[in-house]
Amino acid sequence: MVTNAAGAGPGTPTPQTLFDAHPGRHVAAEFHRLDATRRVVERQASLTRAERRLLWLLADGRPRTFREIAEELGLEQSTVNRQVNGAAADGLVESIEIRPRQVRPSDAGLRSFTGSISHQLDTYEAALARFDPADRENFTSLLGQFVAHYAEAAADAEAARDRPPRAPGA
Repeated sequence: MVTNAAGAGPGTPTPQTLFDAHPGRHVAAEFHRLDATRRVVERQASLTRAERRLLWLLADGRPRTFREIAEELGLEQSTVNRQVNGAAADGLVESIEIRPRQVRPSDAGLRSFTGSISHQLDTYEAALARFDPADRENFTSLLGQFVAHYAEAAADAEAARDRPPRAPGA
């Protein structure tokens, strides 16, 4: 029997041929390029990605418990404990001595966050400035729509995954 490079028999699609034929491949490729570029920009920032996410959440001024932070960021409690304790050690957040323990950004944390996020936002702004005004508005509108549709599709896929399989003939 003749097999292809992936070890499959003749006529069996390989991962590459499946990818090449998939309608979402161009979107995936562009998001991959965007993610790689975004990581370069993030490395230039003064805060880590985890610190920025935490401070972005807390920047609304509402103190939060570790549990609330875990829920809102979609993280495990142990991850939040480690990240918040690290941010506290660096002076980025401070505890409010009530039970359950809550944290809020320190003044230094807010200053660091503002500087760090400004760099990232300025880079987005510089990229958007390369569009003509109509294309810029169209792009941001379409991107917002895509993100909303993608969230819906992800929720649908999650719901379908969680449904029990149908019995044959049902």
